[in-house]
Formats: sequence, structure tokens, C-alpha cells
Amino acid sequence: MVIIFDLNGTLLDTRSIAPAIRKVFGKKITAEQWLHTVLHYSAAMSVTGDFCPFEQLAAGVLAMEADAHNIKLKTSDVERVQTALRTMPPYKEVARALKTLRTAGFRLAVLTNSCSAVMRQQLAHSGLGDYFDHAISVEDVHMYKPSLKTYNFAATSAGVHPQEMLMVAAHSWDLIGASRAGCQTAFIRRPGKAPFPGFPVPTYTARDLSEFASELTGATRSVPKLALIAAGAAAIAAGAFVGVKRLPCQPS
Repeated sequence: MVIIFDLNGTLLDTRSIAPAIRKVFGKKITAEQWLHTVLHYSAAMSVTGDFCPFEQLAAGVLAMEADAHNIKLKTSDVERVQTALRTMPPYKEVARALKTLRTAGFRLAVLTNSCSAVMRQQLAHSGLGDYFDHAISVEDVHMYKPSLKTYNFAATSAGVHPQEMLMVAAHSWDLIGASRAGCQTAFIRRPGKAPFPGFPVPTYTARDLSEFASELTGATRSVPKLALIAAGAAAIAAGAFVGVKRLPCQPS
């Protein structure tokens, strides 16, 4: 079993880019609105079969919004936003929670819409890189999340089947894709985030990563591993339904 984490907004705090966006737009556009638009266009690219690296896409949306609001975008503005994306800090409990999960024997991976080069910079700057067995960028499959191809590619990269992955994210749209690909899911309630009130129901929901790690490690201690594997395989074969909580995953 591999626990696979979204990076931007789940492990790293995207609120830190707000000053860079405010420098360009003032009160006309918030960082959250800009990010939503970037994700909107990343989804459009996946639907149409197009692709460009996330940082390039982000710069394109920056230019588009500046044009729409009659703002003259400077090269320094773009560089400032790109630097902010590369240097987002982790949420305060993340490192401790990842250490707890690794100590419990779980394999950990990250799957991000960031391009490979930016992902490496983000992991290095945040100090989280050493916690992961695999660091996977959608750039390698040329398809953004929540395309099912990204989760299947991540599973192949980690050497497991999608059913052997638990996707952790603070974005319901990410978990919708992961669930459809066959993964178990965990929703993290970051500030301003809430689970989508419908399908799919996350396997786990937690206030932060520490609560998730505690729930997961506590659950795995309380249920025999062989019984979990057998029951989990049967549930996967039968299909998962709304409102049915899958059995906890086990460290491999």
C-alpha cells in the first residue's frame, strides 16, 4: 500500500503566494481566485489533449487576467509569482505527520500538477523531500489531475495497482479522479476547504495531516493485516458505493 499526497494546497500552504498576487492585482483578484482559474485551464487542457508545464500555464493565466483588468504585467511580476510558487512553506504539522506514517511502515509518495523541476524545488525548500519514496509529476504523463491517467501512471511509477493507493488531498476534485481510478481517498480540511457533498465519500476525512496519521496508524494497529487485505480485495472486486467506508489500508 502506498499513501500518495497532493502537494500544492495539501502539504504546502498556497496562502503564502497571496502577497505576490496582491502586488499585481491589488484587490481585483485574490490568490485563491487566480489559482482556481489556473486549475480551470489545466482541466481544459486535459479534456482537449493539450499540455504545457504548470508554471507556464500559471504565467499564461497571470497574463490573461492582467490583460482583462487592464494591468500592465511586468517580467518582475511573473518572476515574483513563480518564486512564490516554488517556495511555499509546508503546513506546520506536515513533517511530523509524514514521519509518523513512515515510522509505521507506510510507503509515501507525492503526485503533483507542478512540473518536475518546480516539484523538486518545492520539496527541497520545504524540507519534505526525504519523506517520499516516489515524487511524481503529471508532466511525465502530459495530463493534469484529475485525469484518471495521472493516477494510473502514479500507481505504475510506485509499482502498485491503483487499488493499493490511498490518495490524500485537500481538493475534492482531486479525490473524485483518484476514486474513479480505484484508489482509496482521504480529504484534509485545510482552511477554506470542504468535501464535495456527494460522490465520492472519502475513505477518511481529517482536520489536518496529524489527525489523519493518528487515525490511520491507530486503525492499522486494531485490525489484523491479512483480514484487511482479503476484505479489501473483495470490496474492490465488488465495487465501492457511496456511503460505504472502505477498510483502512495497511503499511506494506
